[in-house]
Amino acid sequence: MLDVFVVEVLQTRLLLSGLVLQESMVVAGRCMYHVQHDAVFVRGRQHRRITAVKSIGELWDSFGSFLKRSERLYQNIISLVISGIVMHILLGSNLGQTALDRLHDLIGSENSLIRFFLWVLLTCLCAVLLTRIFNRLRLRLKLKPMTTTMVEMDDLSVSQGVTISMLPEYRTKLMKICSQFHLDAVEFVNELISAGFSLSASDIYLSPRQDSVNVTMRVHGQLYDLAELQTTAYPQVINRIKVLSSLAIFMHNVPQDGHIRFEDRTYTARVAILPTNHGERMAIRLISRRSRVLDLDQVGMPPQMLETYKVLLNRNQGMIILTGPTGSGKSTTMFASLLLIHRLRGDTVNIVTLEDPIETDFEYFHQTQIDPLSQMTFARGLRSVLRQDPDVIMLGEIRDEETALNAMRAAMTGHLLFTTVHASSTTGVFDRLMQMGIGSAQLSSTIHAVLSQRLCHCLCENCRQETPLTESDIRQLKLMGFKDMPEGPFFTAEGCDSCLGKGYTGRMSLFEMLMINDELRDMIASGQPSHHIYQEAIKAGMQTLFDHGLSLARAGRVSLVEIMRMASS
Repeated sequence: MLDVFVVEVLQTRLLLSGLVLQESMVVAGRCMYHVQHDAVFVRGRQHRRITAVKSIGELWDSFGSFLKRSERLYQNIISLVISGIVMHILLGSNLGQTALDRLHDLIGSENSLIRFFLWVLLTCLCAVLLTRIFNRLRLRLKLKPMTTTMVEMDDLSVSQGVTISMLPEYRTKLMKICSQFHLDAVEFVNELISAGFSLSASDIYLSPRQDSVNVTMRVHGQLYDLAELQTTAYPQVINRIKVLSSLAIFMHNVPQDGHIRFEDRTYTARVAILPTNHGERMAIRLISRRSRVLDLDQVGMPPQMLETYKVLLNRNQGMIILTGPTGSGKSTTMFASLLLIHRLRGDTVNIVTLEDPIETDFEYFHQTQIDPLSQMTFARGLRSVLRQDPDVIMLGEIRDEETALNAMRAAMTGHLLFTTVHASSTTGVFDRLMQMGIGSAQLSSTIHAVLSQRLCHCLCENCRQETPLTESDIRQLKLMGFKDMPEGPFFTAEGCDSCLGKGYTGRMSLFEMLMINDELRDMIASGQPSHHIYQEAIKAGMQTLFDHGLSLARAGRVSLVEIMRMASS
């Protein structure tokens, strides 16, 4: 025989969550008279809640007749809402009567303290649930979803003519977004990218730390702090950028690379993700065709060097090599050269590029992306390009022996080839190519010129002032081989509000061009050391990096310390 125990509790189900409502009680509910059924969820499972519509006596009569017809022993709960009071009916055998009595004593309606605690807990849960529902509705009705895979024109607000002195305004906007209780990742990413393009930033970095995520921006080679994210909000931001870059959001322990697509095709961004001990570090390279210098007259070459270089662009075959550290502007110089060739020759010239990666889409070039994962390397791509009958080839970089051999073969068979080689100086390029297996005779007969390029910081025009040479400057110049100190004037800058205390605003290029004449060809072919070739080039009238920088330092555009740092590297 079954014993029925009734426990009256006001609006709570939590203390009885250990008892699971089974489907058998739903069947029991269907056999009762004068009741209505609606769905409830207990521990993620859908069940029935039985609400009485008649008097309590009629309900007990109907329910008792059902229990007498039943042959099974139930040890579960039925919840009845009678006159606004939830009544949990516990069904069990005589063996469990003592335990049920203790449960009744614990949560019974006469315990006002427990009842008050349950009401507070239920109120808090309802508040959290309503807050989440409100935020979901706000995102759906007002904001764009995180699944949007393109930055639309309405999302990108880029201002023209913005100087670095306006960076605090963008910092304030980002910090205001970060201070929200629930960070809007879409709004934050749109504002961050807009600030980067407006300030002509080259890179944006999101660096996770132990307690926060530091957001920085590189403008003209200088790093500036932008915002600080909470570690709890960072996954939403990085997932938003991954969606825009078509990257896997579920992969967190492997490097990933991608591109952000913009509706305005004048903008593009390259994304690189690196796993660290505190999370995924993200670097965003910003590329704008509006701010990129693509006119060869504006890249910063000295006038005499520029005229000589333009003559080289009229050659039908041979190789022009650019060297310099990463981020020194070599690609910009090469694309400016290709655009000048196109303007001079028109559509009669076939220009093909091999790039890793493609940063800017040009209308007049046939551009190919290098992808080592799909076996599309520089060497393999160059072999295929030679079958496309190109007139001018731009090879992103010579990295290995196979690429070097194919590049030399292309330059000797009626193609003008532009490429880059990582070396410490113009004459160091010859040593680097010889290490890759290129013979000295091939080098001397194929290369027309080697161009070395650096980027140095410009002095702030608002706070620069004339400064005499210090003892440290004189000592550094003597170490560089100068017996007679160069004549000034020279300038420095201590920093002001316009440059945010840095003393520098913007950057400019330093150039050194080694033209291969007959004497130098003989020295290269005979295997002379690179420093002998360098000295001979200076005697032939080559303007070195230091010579170019010294003229800019005397004009007050750069500091002498910056020039010595660039020339010594």
